[in-house]
Amino acid sequence: MRKVWLGSLGIALVLAACSPAASPTERPTEPPPTVTIAAEPASEATEAAAALPAWQMVALRNTATGEPFTFADYAGKTVYVHPMARWCTNCRISQGVLRDEVLPQLAGRDDIVFVSVTIETNDTDSNLQTYAQQNGFPWTFAVATPDLLQQWVSTFGNVITNPPSQPHFVIYPDGTTTGLLTGSPSAADVLALLNA
Repeated sequence: MRKVWLGSLGIALVLAACSPAASPTERPTEPPPTVTIAAEPASEATEAAAALPAWQMVALRNTATGEPFTFADYAGKTVYVHPMARWCTNCRISQGVLRDEVLPQLAGRDDIVFVSVTIETNDTDSNLQTYAQQNGFPWTFAVATPDLLQQWVSTFGNVITNPPSQPHFVIYPDGTTTGLLTGSPSAADVLALLNA
């Protein structure tokens, strides 16, 4: 009799284990709805940035403020870019023309920006800012990164690394650029380039 009772208990346990458990809440038998997230259309700014040369996205630092910037940040403005070096006498002369003859004719214009970038990648922000202050050059100065310099050479050629040749170029509001120009431009030349 004892074997029969244990056998009955075993059968009861097996039946209990195989039967579905009662749940306090019913769960839906249908799968959850699928949520589809539509891709955002590319904005004009995103498309424009994708069309810019990679060097316009290289991060630089404004020596006066320490703030990072890229040339792409100036979208919608005309940017006069002057690759230079502190030791370059020709650079200082050209920058004097910008300070004394070009900037006064552009007073009040915030759609034109001047940026001088030393091609001496080991120069310091402090030394470059002292140079700008001592010479009264009131525009943005930055030290080129090796990446920027390499990309400039790929785009414009090796002459961009020769400051005495007076390399300069303009980035227009849509991100397009002039070719690399050399020589000491007059104020009239610079103003014509800027379409001012």
